[in-house]
Amino acid sequence: MKRWIPVIAALLLVGVGAWLVFTQTQPTAASVATQEATVDFPIVPQQRCARLPRFVKRISPTPVMIDLSQKEATGVALRYGPKFADMYHPPSWARFGHMGTYTADVYGNLYLAPMPFISVKSDTFRRQQALYRIDAKSGKLEEWMRFEDVKPDAHNPYGIVSVVYDCSDHTLWVSAVDQSTYEEAKGRIYHIDIKTRTVLKTVRGVDALTLAIGYVEGRKVLLFGNAKDPTLELYDIRNDRRMLVVRFDDPQLRVRKIRMYTPEAMKVELIAFRYSLVAASSERLQERTVVYVKFDRSERKWRTLRKKI
Repeated sequence: MKRWIPVIAALLLVGVGAWLVFTQTQPTAASVATQEATVDFPIVPQQRCARLPRFVKRISPTPVMIDLSQKEATGVALRYGPKFADMYHPPSWARFGHMGTYTADVYGNLYLAPMPFISVKSDTFRRQQALYRIDAKSGKLEEWMRFEDVKPDAHNPYGIVSVVYDCSDHTLWVSAVDQSTYEEAKGRIYHIDIKTRTVLKTVRGVDALTLAIGYVEGRKVLLFGNAKDPTLELYDIRNDRRMLVVRFDDPQLRVRKIRMYTPEAMKVELIAFRYSLVAASSERLQERTVVYVKFDRSERKWRTLRKKI
């Protein structure tokens, strides 16, 4: 299934070198238990700050889309031209494998999270340990930061799965779901200092399939899709508290994308997710369900409005 995201539009909506291996030096750690409370307040989206990469202007003067569909190109590709029929995909990009999500910073650099695809290969597990970056000026794709404590395996081939740029302090929030099972969540959320490429904080025990940043009464929070349950949840960074926003009806679906429109309205995309790879021909796993979520002021509760495939 194609997942084409207009670069110009997406970059405005992002609320979103050499090969190096970095060690995590004394980061703050926190463990978060399963949510015990339900969110009963609006959530303000983070202010837009991302910029268009400079190298994109060399490709096309018209809008360009990022293609992560894995259909015609391995990994990330750019689409442009009439009906976005033309593709920009340097051979050097393909060697980094498939990508799942991305975010952009205030300078236009693109950060990408990897994704295992269909089958396990000799370098699959190693690729899931890293975060990748496309340089805003040169357009060069490289491994940007490696997480040695991320250890995917044949039982759970997923590692780094999501990344979001924090406009308030110009850092990254990155999630991993390796080592988790159907019974136990062993995932982590990392807070990354971009300048030093070090981990500032690690939140343990959370399997976040996707991340988004918001604010509650001026306090920064993380919205995330739970990889274990059909829920959209909130992590209160300051208080290390985890709360439920909304639970979805289909027990097989998981939140993969979050788009916040206003403090009281958002759209989420759900997919069928398992901790193991399955054949891409599985129709059930190709489904993408869009659900609109709105805050009900009268009952002080987040509710789903409607959904469509």
